[in-house]
Amino acid sequence: MFQGLRNQAQTVTAEFKTFVMRGNVVDLAVGIIIGSAFKGITTSLVKDVVTPPIGQLTGGLDFSQWVIPLDFLNFGREVAAEAVATINIGNFVNVVIDFIITAAAIFFLVKFVNHMQDVVEDIVEDEPEPAPEPEPEPEPEPEPEPEPEPEPEPEPEPEPETSDIVSQYDADGDGVINQEEWETAMADYVAWKLTSDQIREIAAARGKRVAPTFSLESNYPNPFNPATTIKYTLPQAAEVKLTVYNVVGHPVRTLVAEQQSAGNYAVEWDATSDRGHSLSAGMYFYRLEAGGDLEVKKMLLLK
Repeated sequence: MFQGLRNQAQTVTAEFKTFVMRGNVVDLAVGIIIGSAFKGITTSLVKDVVTPPIGQLTGGLDFSQWVIPLDFLNFGREVAAEAVATINIGNFVNVVIDFIITAAAIFFLVKFVNHMQDVVEDIVEDEPEPAPEPEPEPEPEPEPEPEPEPEPEPEPEPEPETSDIVSQYDADGDGVINQEEWETAMADYVAWKLTSDQIREIAAARGKRVAPTFSLESNYPNPFNPATTIKYTLPQAAEVKLTVYNVVGHPVRTLVAEQQSAGNYAVEWDATSDRGHSLSAGMYFYRLEAGGDLEVKKMLLLK
């Protein structure tokens, strides 16, 4: 039971607190207090400031003596003089005059206050607004770094001219290739640094002719676009077949398919198939068959 009474008391306290703290109740209380103070100001203004000059101008006129006796209502009855009832119209006139003076005083006072408020607002409006802070300039976007230019592909070194090949291996300059110089030239030939024509020229300077051997040289240029040359050497007559294959092992072009005699040969391929269609870029293989000899090399087509 006590707990219920306590809860009810707390509820009432909370409601009272909410009622007291409402904005309209607080405003009403402030209005009553200010109105009481303002009433004293207006009463003093009328009584001590406005009324004396008016009384001086009217010669101290007092309407409180204006009364209308009601003794005619006592006709036929004897009534004491001091007991005669009166209508105090003069007091009413005084109250009306006080009201008019009070209302006029309040009117001019409020008008003066409003005028002062307008003057203050005009002063505030005339004040220059602070200049807006300049917006920070956007940071310049970093310039994209230039892409590095692709390095030019090294140009293939030109093959040494036939007229100079002998002088490259003739160390003593006597125009004759000795045994040591010949062995150096043969080592370069085996390492594919010399062609068959070049080794024959060196052999001629040695006073001995070298018999041609079966060989398939690397195509030139490689990589290539749009065409390349394939060279090969036959030591004897044979049925020759030179075929180009794609990367999955399918034949795409037959360059040579005939009987050929011994010697050096060069075949140009324009990167087309047997049907004349241009082939796509990629890795290709070329295979040379001659008699019982077989050799395969690879080449790269660019687009």
